Amino acid sequence: MHVLGTNWCKLRCTKETLGEMKGRRRDGRACRWRVRGRRAEKNDIQALEGRLLRKGLAALFGADVKVLPDGSRLFQFTSQEEEERESKTGNLDTWIHFVGVGGTGLSALARIAHNQGHIVTGSDREESPNTKALRKEGMEINVGHSALHLMRRCEDDAKKTALPTTLVMSSAVPSNNVEVVAAEVLGIQIFKRSEWLSRITDSQNLVAVAGTHGKTTTSAMIAVALRESGTDVTAVIGSGVQQFPRGQGAVLGSSNCFVLEADEYDGAFLGLKPLISVITNVEWDHVDLFPTEASTRTTFRAFAAKTVKGGVLVLCGDDAGSKSLKDVFGEDAQRRDTYLKAEHAVVTYGLGVENDWQATALTPNPEGGTDFVVVHNAVPVARVNLPQPGLHNVLNALASVCVCSILGACEATAGDTQCKAQNLASFADVHEQELRMAASKAAFALSSFKGIKRRFEQIGRIPNVVTVFDDYAHHPTEVRATLQAARQRFDKQPIWVVFQPHTYTRLVAMMDDFAPAFSAADRVIVTDVYSARELEDGERTARALADAIVGPPVSYMSSLGQVVERLAWELPAEQKAQGVDSNSVEDIILIAMGAGDIYKLGPELIKKISIDGAV
Repeated sequence: MHVLGTNWCKLRCTKETLGEMKGRRRDGRACRWRVRGRRAEKNDIQALEGRLLRKGLAALFGADVKVLPDGSRLFQFTSQEEEERESKTGNLDTWIHFVGVGGTGLSALARIAHNQGHIVTGSDREESPNTKALRKEGMEINVGHSALHLMRRCEDDAKKTALPTTLVMSSAVPSNNVEVVAAEVLGIQIFKRSEWLSRITDSQNLVAVAGTHGKTTTSAMIAVALRESGTDVTAVIGSGVQQFPRGQGAVLGSSNCFVLEADEYDGAFLGLKPLISVITNVEWDHVDLFPTEASTRTTFRAFAAKTVKGGVLVLCGDDAGSKSLKDVFGEDAQRRDTYLKAEHAVVTYGLGVENDWQATALTPNPEGGTDFVVVHNAVPVARVNLPQPGLHNVLNALASVCVCSILGACEATAGDTQCKAQNLASFADVHEQELRMAASKAAFALSSFKGIKRRFEQIGRIPNVVTVFDDYAHHPTEVRATLQAARQRFDKQPIWVVFQPHTYTRLVAMMDDFAPAFSAADRVIVTDVYSARELEDGERTARALADAIVGPPVSYMSSLGQVVERLAWELPAEQKAQGVDSNSVEDIILIAMGAGDIYKLGPELIKKISIDGAV
């Protein structure tokens, strides 16, 4: 869609509207439409209106003006005007525009592009921590969607309008988004997030970490461990990593190794070609896309099969869904005595002795985490002192040691041309000494792993009243895992949970699994459903969950503001009731849990208690 001047009108186009943008003039000649809207530059409006008055609408355009729902007007270009327009516009080769940039996945890709030297702009429907952070890092980020965001003046020619070369859209952005529609008409290249990931990782040694749960932490651990071990990897993680620059979710490295959190939503990971594919677990989720658990497994099987020749498929052998994928490359790839000559290798990790990589001798440590020994093919190779609590984090760390050991051994012995191994895993097995050294380096790096944002992340503390944590858990399995981790670290302290369900479809489909998932908590507050991409009244559903939860006392509060007001006086009052000496009272552990905007609760609650002077 074409405009005059430095500003665009705000387009709200349906598919039917798009169909009208290319047509024919009354004289039968092909034509295009140009747009002028309420926000067009004043001088351009005056110039255009002057031309209309002088020449007359019908004589100039040969057709009536078409008015869009928001008041924008479409005019046809004459062939002369079309030539004039093309001489005044051009693509800016280094400009990439991201639509839906506030999401964790797309914000990380925007950072990579920005760090590579591209001009990066973006937009999202609402402000978020990611949009604010990107703006602080020097990117132009807009709230709301408008075709205005796809145009700027050329720096070397003020009379010429520049357009992005590329538009990258989140999988959550609909195809009739105004910026996507405008890009289609203007001939700007459009990539879905999955397509863009495939494009930027195609020439890299890709480590892709997938799974229903744990993929964010595992991919972050792998990236941190490799970087600490001397491999300058590029990484795109779906959450902020404390040990990345500015705690962001992406880092640009100088090596050809790329660590990626691979998302199954909308089949986003199916365009990848991993050298090492990791699948932490496979369980039914995203019920709006996967109607059954079988359909989920089918999608993960397709991802596993994308592992390139010579690559390795790493599976959690303790998880039934992940383990069911062992046969994806046939029998020879599964057995150590036969995968030496196979094009792929499949290795497993877990707590069970049947796994190729095993975590054993688990012991709680003073940091509230877990110490354990890594065993590879029945031989101890490293000891990990993990600061993070929870059995799920032991498995995440074990997968990381496995991947880093294989990569490290292969890198250290890259000049060995005598080895006849056909895949990375068998090559690493042959070079046992280098593998053990790489495992030790990874284990040492994980002993100082600082965690990632929104994964049992401590937000703040009011001494002797409350310590607030933020956690992304939004699936019954994740809720149980987070509460197990909390109990490991805070065995004798009361644990309260504020849970914000994420999407109606997930909650309705998994209601029976959610009901017992909170049994390790001492109190639960349920808020309204965070609808995300869905449109439905969720109050009845959230109330139903509050009624269904078994074990701890449960209450329902519709809004986060309501929760903050209630807890701001109840938490101090609860602690004062415990004894005369308030300094001897241990904090209540409060976990704000969910994948929506529940992250806002912790900071607001700490601020409210402090301002009210309740302590």
